[in-house]
Amino acid sequence: MKKKSNRVILNRIKKGHTCCPACGCYNINVYNHGVGYPEIWVEWYCRNCGLLVGGADNSPYWHITDNLKGARSMKEIKQVINNIQL
Repeated sequence: MKKKSNRVILNRIKKGHTCCPACGCYNINVYNHGVGYPEIWVEWYCRNCGLLVGGADNSPYWHITDNLKGARSMKEIKQVINNIQL
């Protein structure tokens, strides 16, 4: 799947859709690390580009778009993506 346009990605995030902010894809791969109760360790990666887009690590589930709903440009989104990948 090719990357969606920047405008499409921004609109999806502003509407509250849980998509990948790098390519606009809705599909994810879920990795449940199978740790024992009460531990939670789940990671969600974009199926298209492999970006970490969500998960939980002994905390409530989160998705990267929760932090991006106030973004006004792709420049702001790319800064958040770069901070997560570090």
